[in-house]
Amino acid sequence: MGLEQHVDALAQALGQARSHRARSFDHSASTVRSIATTIWMRLRDMHFQVPGDPHPWPRDAGTASSACAVVVVDMQEDYCSPGYYMDRAGYDTKRLREPVERIQRVLSAARRNGLHVVYTRHGRAPESDSSQTIDEEPGMAPAAGPKTAARGEPGWRIVPELLPDAYDTVIEKSTCSAFVSGELDRILRSKGVRHLAFCGNTIDVCVHSTLRAAVDLDYECLLLGDCCGAVNNGLHTWAIESVKIESGVFGTVANAAAFLDALVAALPNEPEGSAECVRSNPKNRS
Repeated sequence: MGLEQHVDALAQALGQARSHRARSFDHSASTVRSIATTIWMRLRDMHFQVPGDPHPWPRDAGTASSACAVVVVDMQEDYCSPGYYMDRAGYDTKRLREPVERIQRVLSAARRNGLHVVYTRHGRAPESDSSQTIDEEPGMAPAAGPKTAARGEPGWRIVPELLPDAYDTVIEKSTCSAFVSGELDRILRSKGVRHLAFCGNTIDVCVHSTLRAAVDLDYECLLLGDCCGAVNNGLHTWAIESVKIESGVFGTVANAAAFLDALVAALPNEPEGSAECVRSNPKNRS
């Protein structure tokens, strides 16, 4: 997730400040790093559990936060903003932007508490020299409707409110499931992550496709239902209910408030009222 890197950056910055103002700077970078590392070790081993339906996440209450990640699926201009793909296709983007503020709060709490943060970013597969795309068979009629943005085009950009931090992971994809290339699975396994909380757009397409693939790869999944957008209520309800069937065949479901409360409750010596602070302030980060 990047907390260790933040510790290193803090130590370097303090060292530079000390070199410029040695007389007024009392704490050495090594001392600050020692203190910050102690804090990191406590956060790394922090345990928490989100109450969900039909079961809590992670199931094992002893799971460390460092084994968990929040996956932000395709929160890009194409799938959130007026003037881009979903809008041109005739859908109401107000519905798709509605989860943004809740996702901000979830990411703030996740970063503060030692969870990894992973973004997926969808880009249309490159086209060949002819007008035929790589997904079209010879003789096929071109697909009706607007095209999604290719990598580097304006619609491909992540919305400004949810830009990744320097130490978050960003996975590029051109398929509904982010696991198809194998890169996401390799990165998560290298970090020791086995528990994934999903949010993003749209809940019934790329969020659901990625979540189902994760289940097949033996990840334990949580769907943050009110942190996902859909073009209508029916698809949103279907996506949530299909996760919960058969005692949670695809995982479990919770909302942003339950996720935030679980993290705040688990943080050692958290000041009184901090839960409300995290809920209300999307810019509240470590």
